[in-house]
Amino acid sequence: MIKLSAAFDRKISLLEFNKEVKELLENFNQNQKLLIEVKIEGDNIIANVKESPDQTEPQRWVWDLPQ
Repeated sequence: MIKLSAAFDRKISLLEFNKEVKELLENFNQNQKLLIEVKIEGDNIIANVKESPDQTEPQRWVWDLPQ
């Protein structure tokens, strides 16, 4: 299973963050269901993209955003 991670400055704009995450997603097969985990650590936002453990999920992308 491939897992890609990227760290972004916490001040990144939402549009730029969206663009960067979409570039990470391009590294995966178009038929794969993906889990995108996002967390904040200090001054960074960490995005991890990997194959979703729930392959029955109807959507290709599933976001995991901690509260």
